[in-house]
Amino acid sequence: MTAIKQVSVTTAGHASNLGKYLNDERALARGSQNLSNEEKWEAEMARTRAAYGHDAPSRAGAANTVMYHQVLGFNPDECSCNGGKMTPEKCMEYAKEYVSTRYPNQEAVWVLHQEHCAADGTDRYAVHIGINRTDLETGNRLNEGRSKNAKIERANAVRDMDRKHGLAQMREGERNSRVHARQPSRAEKEMAARGVRSDKSYMRDAIRASVSEVKAQPET
Repeated sequence: MTAIKQVSVTTAGHASNLGKYLNDERALARGSQNLSNEEKWEAEMARTRAAYGHDAPSRAGAANTVMYHQVLGFNPDECSCNGGKMTPEKCMEYAKEYVSTRYPNQEAVWVLHQEHCAADGTDRYAVHIGINRTDLETGNRLNEGRSKNAKIERANAVRDMDRKHGLAQMREGERNSRVHARQPSRAEKEMAARGVRSDKSYMRDAIRASVSEVKAQPET
């Protein structure tokens, strides 16, 4: 089960911050689409928007979306850092397929990060994607329709890809990550503040040990 979320980039400050994040040297891997120079992707995307008049709002007084920032967050249970099948290479292949299928005419860049959850000490892989607004084939601005409908369509596209790649499907009303479910509840935090350890904390230690054993096993 892979999570997908999107944020519209509408200000120069937001675009600058996204650029710094996508250019961060801590990224595990990088990929791009429809760019002649991946290292200069920000300048190249800006030139494209300017050439098509997309560096300004389509109507006076409106916010101007210049890019979209999407995140593919992989289920911690399915990430190789927790003993799962999704290695960094497979995560990047997944991201490339997603972008090339859904946004074939857009300039795009994506980077893989290993993200850490401070609440429970677990890690997962996530791919952050920057998608330029200009459609290179039509010369129009990318328009996926109403926000709610587009969100559903993106979720359905990712669900179909998960099925194709043999990943777990999200189940309504259930915890969908055994690893990430180890985060302490409010009651457990209150117990910890009183110096009392809950039964779940012992269970988490056992699960961590089990994951470590799986990771230590040689590949066959």
